Amino acid sequence: MSKEDFRLKISELNRIGIIRITTDHYMEPRRRGSNFFVKSPISTDKTASLALYPSSNRFCDFAGGNKSGDIVGLYAYIKNCNQWQALQELSAYYGLSSDRQQDK
Repeated sequence: MSKEDFRLKISELNRIGIIRITTDHYMEPRRRGSNFFVKSPISTDKTASLALYPSSNRFCDFAGGNKSGDIVGLYAYIKNCNQWQALQELSAYYGLSSDRQQDK
């Protein structure tokens, strides 16, 4: 996969959005102000401490030592896999193109 292919997939995932991806693959987030929260995958706390920021498609887990990142990083975090595997699984799930379309 070229850097351009990677950027296109990330762009497509950003259009899908962190809230939908979290709902589809983890749990339904709860809105608190302009952000959303779910329970941390590594904490037994009853309070939702993993914040989702839909305006930037980023997350921060306050129970997980402020672990943070983008959509691919979130998926890797909640599924306990590496980011390459996370990107491949998300691409397959959402039917993202595997290669750039060549103009004819």
